[in-house]
Amino acid sequence: MRDYLIAYFNENEYEKLRLIDSLVYIEQFSSVFKYEKQAKNNIIIKNNEIRKFLESACTSRIVSTDVKDFSNICIKKAKLLFEFRSESTKDFVDRLILNCLNDILWDSLSILYIDDILPLLANIEKESYVFDFLSSKSEILIEKITDKVVTLHNMEILKQIYNRFEIDYDSFMNSDENWGETKIAAVFRVFKHEADIIIENNLGKIFSPDDFAELEEEVSNKFDFLRVNYLNDIEIEQTYNPCDDLDQDSLIDENRSAEVNDDSGDWRISGETYIDTQGGEFFN
Repeated sequence: MRDYLIAYFNENEYEKLRLIDSLVYIEQFSSVFKYEKQAKNNIIIKNNEIRKFLESACTSRIVSTDVKDFSNICIKKAKLLFEFRSESTKDFVDRLILNCLNDILWDSLSILYIDDILPLLANIEKESYVFDFLSSKSEILIEKITDKVVTLHNMEILKQIYNRFEIDYDSFMNSDENWGETKIAAVFRVFKHEADIIIENNLGKIFSPDDFAELEEEVSNKFDFLRVNYLNDIEIEQTYNPCDDLDQDSLIDENRSAEVNDDSGDWRISGETYIDTQGGEFFN
């Protein structure tokens, strides 16, 4: 059904435009439609349709399924606009992006999804009015984004954004006298996220106390990496290792038991034929 509808709208420009006029959520614009050079299994927006498509996405009636406040809706619209920005549409799209950014209530802004704003900050050309506007709000944005960072990927993008906007990551301070604690809290959130991934990927590999010690060391090394790369202006020690929440003995016993069961094979009876599901051997 999806393939049929995509083909139908791609072949009927009039119906496509009617569909666009009927949309009410920004997520409908971003999930189904793609610019023609990027499209794959999507409804294609051609060059001559970009203006109509993006103007419809930016009307005041368009809301969001994910966020309710006006400022975050504006951020989502700016993200969509940037996704459809090309060399030929740059001037037109940048005017729409600036309209969205100007509508944001910056002082009271609480960014809900930093992935909505990071691509624009990380990739907009420095020789643009959009970059100039974002540069004037860069300290506010950095403060609010840092307070939401959870993943190592986003932490790295954030550090690149410092450089793009010519802000010294190590010495950056703002009106918040507790800025150092904000950076520490961000690093600990990232550490918890990265440690959970390491632990999840290694839970089934712990068969001895030495294996568990290696897991603890790998998690501690991740903390050291984060401390050196993102807190090099702040002295802090690792006071918590998520491995402490694991029951080492139970984990080892569980993995050893599972290994024995796997090695013993799984025997079933089918009529008068015995089947070894591990080795694939059959005998009567």
